[in-house]
Amino acid sequence: MKRARAYSVDNRIPNAERLLDLCTESFGCDGSVVDMIASEGIDTDVPMQQSRTPLMGAMLNRNFEIASALIQHGANIHAMWTPIYPDSPNKRHPDVNILFEYLTTNLDTALAPLRYLLEPLHSRPDSVPSFIVVPSERMTALHIACKEGNPLIVEYLLSRFGTSYHLNFINEGGLTPLHFTAEGAVKSRKLAENRAKK
Repeated sequence: MKRARAYSVDNRIPNAERLLDLCTESFGCDGSVVDMIASEGIDTDVPMQQSRTPLMGAMLNRNFEIASALIQHGANIHAMWTPIYPDSPNKRHPDVNILFEYLTTNLDTALAPLRYLLEPLHSRPDSVPSFIVVPSERMTALHIACKEGNPLIVEYLLSRFGTSYHLNFINEGGLTPLHFTAEGAVKSRKLAENRAKK
């Protein structure tokens, strides 16, 4: 980094935003690189691919050291991004927060980033993402997790958001998280009635 600065015309790190983007994907990059990039005065929330911020990129790549450094330098844990519908890329998805990715992947490995963000295991314990993941639809973390159906994620979220307020939160369509689990139970019953095997 010092060498890059030394050969730069203006004594700054060239392409610092791109370097930050690459750093979120690399386990060879450590927090000191983020420190140097942040010292350049660049926006740590500069939009990257799919309007994700570098913090979102670091979390997506499970690069918690870089995520911690970004949070320490003021990265916005409440930033929103716009996912793309895989089967209809021209349809606009509503903006979502950082939790969306881990609630919809339906993988047990999503528990690590959820815990990192919600417990929180980073340097700003007073800063956790909003429980309302899709504000325009009033969809909460529990709505989405129940809709996707991963029991480990639902169980974890209940340990964090098990209050009556969270359990009975009504989304824009008038549904609570329970409506989504009931929908899953109906599907399970239909499959069983048609002799589906476990």
